[in-house]
Amino acid sequence: VKIYLCTFLKLTIFITGLSSSPSMNYLYTNEIKAMLYSFGDSKNPSLQTAQYLESVLKTQIQRFLSAANNIRICRRGKLINLEDIGFVIRKDPFKLRRLLNFIHFKEIKGKLESKLEFHSSEAEFTDIKPLCEDNVENKSDIDSNSAKIEPDIFKITNDEKKFSWMLPVQGTDTFQLNRLLEIDNLTANMSKDEYLEFAECRQSSFVYRKNKKFREFIGGWRIHDNIMDVLGYICYEMVYNIATMVLTLRDKRRGYKVKFGQSIPISTDEIDEVCWLILKENRLFF
Repeated sequence: VKIYLCTFLKLTIFITGLSSSPSMNYLYTNEIKAMLYSFGDSKNPSLQTAQYLESVLKTQIQRFLSAANNIRICRRGKLINLEDIGFVIRKDPFKLRRLLNFIHFKEIKGKLESKLEFHSSEAEFTDIKPLCEDNVENKSDIDSNSAKIEPDIFKITNDEKKFSWMLPVQGTDTFQLNRLLEIDNLTANMSKDEYLEFAECRQSSFVYRKNKKFREFIGGWRIHDNIMDVLGYICYEMVYNIATMVLTLRDKRRGYKVKFGQSIPISTDEIDEVCWLILKENRLFF
């Protein structure tokens, strides 16, 4: 028992590191509370749990970036880039595939937004003819404009080509489907106002309009600007994985699954237990 407790204490210190000290500057408490609620925690998650989870995240993203930085050093690169991050998670091709999908759709969104902004600004200085006119010439113009802004979702990206040797995926990744089912269960009995609040919490982000704060959070690593969103996504998934594991353990102990959210907030002890299990299996928190 003494050996177990000592080992657990060491792992707890390793999980939280020095970042769990009272003097830590908590930057993402509100965002993490919103994320916990959107992942199935009670409507009012514990402030202490959110702060403790932030300290865990900070330590784990440092470990993750340290591993990526070692890859950067080996290849003699100047900055940590996407290839370094991909190499760290190469042993889980499903996670790597989801990460590439995130990047791909982010690029599509950026292209669409820039083109739509261009078209809207162009329309301000152009006489626009009514679209309801049954005119072949107008129709061809509309079709050509639509074709210009339609993204090729199924196009193989350069990132996928780079990581093709890491993606010998066999089987089906049901991760996203399971997440959608969880959201469906959580929102089944919500009113309109409750659902709007839930949807707003789901949009919580570590990076969106918070680049400066996120750089402070991850530390002074030499990283490429284009992976800031990727690291934010990884932190978001860390919160999801930890919260989901906590709720899964609760369901196993009570013998049934709670569908419509929790009445008791996730505690720091439950976070500790899940972190212990992850480290015991030698897995990434992401």
